[in-house]
Amino acid sequence: MTSDLCYSFQKIASWVWERIELAQTSGLAFSEETITETILLDLATRHPTKVKIKAFNKTDEGVNGSDWEWWIGQAGSWFGMRVQAKRIKLPAETFAPLQRYGIKKGSTIGQIDKLLSQAKNDGLNSAYCFYFVSKKWPTLRAWPVYNFIGGGPISPQGCLVADATAVKAVGKDSLAALAPICVPWHLLVCHCAGGKFNSGSPADAGGGMLRTSRQLAASLLKVDDLGDAPDFPPRSELPSHINYLREGSDGLGRLKDADPLRGYAKERGLKGFVLIDTSESA
Repeated sequence: MTSDLCYSFQKIASWVWERIELAQTSGLAFSEETITETILLDLATRHPTKVKIKAFNKTDEGVNGSDWEWWIGQAGSWFGMRVQAKRIKLPAETFAPLQRYGIKKGSTIGQIDKLLSQAKNDGLNSAYCFYFVSKKWPTLRAWPVYNFIGGGPISPQGCLVADATAVKAVGKDSLAALAPICVPWHLLVCHCAGGKFNSGSPADAGGGMLRTSRQLAASLLKVDDLGDAPDFPPRSELPSHINYLREGSDGLGRLKDADPLRGYAKERGLKGFVLIDTSESA
């Protein structure tokens, strides 16, 4: 875990806040797909030895997913997540129809349920990354304000992470309802939470963030708990397809043969893969 990655994550979050606001003023869509691709490209360009990505666009035969598979950690300890991004809708400040998206007549299985089940099937934790800007909430150094979350040299606004089980339990789509169960995304790679999420291990940080999200939701809903979190703790070895990305590419995923990753993504409806490797040798 390095200070340069921490700085980049915070700077990107501020950029997302500013750009969504500017896009709204200019009448541009600036979709979550565009935001995700831009910030991942930026991370991989700035940190080519630590951040590796491989994405598949709509021209890649049979690969047309929207979720990303993320792995973060270092040699001997890796944490995996299936992540879905959502961009705030203005001026209502909602992510609707998040809770009911994909539910059709005669079916109760929506996108959020598919995220949970598909992640579980692959031994991954499920999470949301929310891109947002707000005029209804005060501009603060950290969002939301909890006594265990520290600020930083750059505002961490713009990108929030929440456990998908916690999001489903809340059952609402508004920023006001979801922000209290979210954690600023930079805490994946920063120490400013005072040890709340980790003791130096980025894999532990990922699990700690999702665990905290569930705890916040349980407190908000006044229930005892929402089950174990993370569902899948850090593992000692990367899965073979991610190890292939780790060993066979530069930061932007230029591989001699992308078929192992393409086939995996096609089967699971994934947009692509992200590896954040904080090993000393990376």
